[in-house]
Parts: sequence; structure tokens; C-alpha cells
Amino acid sequence: MPVSRETSVTKDNNLNDVVLTAKSFPLLHDAYLYDENGEVVLTSDPQKKSVLKKGKTISSLQNGHVYVIKGVKFYQVGKNQYVKVANTVLQGPKRLQLKHNAFVYDQNGKRVKKSKLLKEGTVLSALNGAEKFKLKNKTYYQVGKNQYVKVANTL
Repeated sequence: MPVSRETSVTKDNNLNDVVLTAKSFPLLHDAYLYDENGEVVLTSDPQKKSVLKKGKTISSLQNGHVYVIKGVKFYQVGKNQYVKVANTVLQGPKRLQLKHNAFVYDQNGKRVKKSKLLKEGTVLSALNGAEKFKLKNKTYYQVGKNQYVKVANTL
């Protein structure tokens, strides 16, 4: 049986027989849809894979229950459709030090007026493994929810 849960699950579980509750998660990366065997689901064109774009919010069935398929954690988003948990989870922070004074920006690349100026030498934690984001043709690190600092201001 390729799909496992923390509690027992049978492969013939029919979604119509279960009262389903959903929990929403934003995708932090482009994500493929997988079937119960951990294989990527193809579109009607056999050469193309089903991709959900970064930023889209998915609804995980059974209140966000995590399934393990071939040792990888997944959320169920439809009948025989799964998305990797790793596509929805912020990964551990990475330490950054400011080499210049820096402002905090929002997801639109606009300066957050209520935030204080961050001083040179300040150590910050960049979220999601210090993944770089492109906002208004400038590159940023995410340092909090809806908070970004320019890469050019860091060591």
C-alpha cells in the first residue's frame, strides 16, 4: 500500500464516504500534482505535467492531514491528487548580516513606512533557506511575513 498515514488507512478509502474538512496553504514554490503512488500527474497532453503556480492557495483535504508516500510527505488536494508538503512550508532561517543600512519592503517592493531603518551590522534571519525573490526588478530576501530586505544590502 503506497499511501500511509499516522493512523491506519485503506487504499479503497472513497472520498465520497468521508466528511471532508479543508485547510488552506499558500504554495511557496511551483508544485506538481502527484497520484497515490507518488507519480507526477500528467495533463491531457501526455508530454505536460500538472503544475500549480507559486502563490496559489491550495486546500488540503481532511483538515491538512499529512500522508507519506514513498517516504515523502504530501497533502491531499483532490481525489487521488497530492501536493508535497515541502512546497507549502517555510524552511529554516539562514543568517544574514547587513553591510549597509536597509529598509523593509512589502511583497509589492514598496517600503514599509512603519518599519524602522535596519542598521549596518544587524544580523537577520532570511526565511525559506534564503531564497531570493524578484520584486519590481530588484532582488530581495524574505525576513518575515510580507517583509523583505534587498539582497544588495547584505553580506
